[in-house]
Amino acid sequence: MADHHSQPLPQPLSYLTLGDGDFSYSLDLCRFLATHPTATTGNAATPDDADQIAAAPAAVQITCTGIDTHRELQSKYRDVSSILNKIASLDEKRVAKRLNRKRKRSDKKKKQKKTCRSGGDDNDGDDDAKNAQSGLVPLSIRIDHGVNAIIMPNSTVAPTSATSGDNSNNVQRNRHHHVIFNHPHLGTESAARHRRFLSHLFHSVRHHWLACDGGVFHLTLVLGQADRWDCLDAASRNGFQLLYRGEFKPPPPPPPPPLPHAVNGEQQQQQQQLTDGGLGRETHYKSRRHQSGRSFATRSEGSETLTFGRVCDEGRYVAPHLPWQELPRSHWVVVDGSAGGMLQCPHCTKSFRDERARKNHVKCAHPDG
Repeated sequence: MADHHSQPLPQPLSYLTLGDGDFSYSLDLCRFLATHPTATTGNAATPDDADQIAAAPAAVQITCTGIDTHRELQSKYRDVSSILNKIASLDEKRVAKRLNRKRKRSDKKKKQKKTCRSGGDDNDGDDDAKNAQSGLVPLSIRIDHGVNAIIMPNSTVAPTSATSGDNSNNVQRNRHHHVIFNHPHLGTESAARHRRFLSHLFHSVRHHWLACDGGVFHLTLVLGQADRWDCLDAASRNGFQLLYRGEFKPPPPPPPPPLPHAVNGEQQQQQQQLTDGGLGRETHYKSRRHQSGRSFATRSEGSETLTFGRVCDEGRYVAPHLPWQELPRSHWVVVDGSAGGMLQCPHCTKSFRDERARKNHVKCAHPDG
């Protein structure tokens, strides 16, 4: 891999997800960036008041895209409406509105307490809820449907937006510092077709999606596909070099919040619910096939993420890999077998998501082991 150095983070930092099937990865991405200031703004402080959030420019711009239309999404994934609503709720404008409503309710309750001259703790649940939502990194989020990652010559991208509804906007107009495409597949096992696909993909990323002067492209493939599809060769022919190659990890859940007021188990549980701010402590990402919407999380091969940068940008990359890529494994919560660690075969380099698959492999491939 090439030697590289990252530059100070640009402001605002921009992310683009391509080909996200049910948008569950985009949801985890938005939650991670909203709750990890150092991953988006360096050591800068994040606004913790509704007025500050409304006035401050977004620290991160996130564009979430998929190739399906909104109607196709609804027919494939029963939970997609909930996922899209959760993504939209993290947009800075929605966060500011919620904080304003909570602040008004809190002020109204305090006035009522003063009028009634009632004693007790003034720190009511609304204040805790407001504090739970404060400190989020301001995100500007856009969701677009019907976006093809491959841009053919003389073609344009005309997505249908789930947030603005303005079909005239073109995702292609804005280039992004981080471009992410997980598990691309054409619905056929033809290696030749996927080799051509990757060539077109790297060309489109370089000339249409990726920000100039340091943008990076994160591509996730099932183990073995990079070799069968000549991924590194396609990248090299389009002026890219490999910066990082490691195990695929979806964005981890928000960090556990501090519990300064908890004194017993019941209060601790209540405080945990408040300070989570509705974000939860589990990941949402599910490995689903785009063509059918069915899960492929049980595939035994595992996946890897490869991060590429333009050769001409060497020394100016915004990052060598995704910000959570080298976090300890304890940051992840395993949900439905779709995230977390892999089980290594003791006789070869293959890894598996569950013990049953590993035992079957050892029995068939290493009978003498």
